[in-house]
Amino acid sequence: MRGFILLVFLFPALAFAREAVIDPYQYQRDQGFSDALLSCEDQTGTENVFVAFKCKGEVRKKYKTDVPKRGSDEYAAQHYSGLTKAQGEEKIKELQAMQQKARENVRREDLQPGEVVAEDFLAEKWWIMEHVLGLDPQRTYIRYN
Repeated sequence: MRGFILLVFLFPALAFAREAVIDPYQYQRDQGFSDALLSCEDQTGTENVFVAFKCKGEVRKKYKTDVPKRGSDEYAAQHYSGLTKAQGEEKIKELQAMQQKARENVRREDLQPGEVVAEDFLAEKWWIMEHVLGLDPQRTYIRYN
C-alpha cells in the first residue's frame, strides 16, 4: 500500500518533468563555437595568454553576429524578421509548445550541446510579439501563454 501511495504522489511530478530539447541549429553552433575556441588555444599555446584572449574575443564577436545562439535578439532578427503577422502568431504557438517541453532555470554549464531552454523560447516569443506583431510583450503576455 505504501508503494502505491508513493507512486500516486510521484506521478504528477513525473507527468510534468521537462526534457532537454536539442535543436540541430544550436547543436552545430555549440560545436563550432567550442572548436573555434579550442583552435585559439592551439594556435597560441600557453606562452602568450593575451593572444589567446584576443582570439577568443574575436570568436565570440563573430559567433554573436554571424551564428547567434537561440533566444538572442540577433537570432530572432535573423530568423523571424520576415514573418507576416499570421506567420508570427503560428510561430509563437510552436515556440510555446517547445517552451513547455524544455527544461528551465538550467545553469549554462549544465546544458547539453545544442540544448535550448524554456527561457530561450520565451525570449524568441517576446521578440516576435514586439517586432512582428507590434505588441508590448509585457502587456500581452497572458494572451500568448
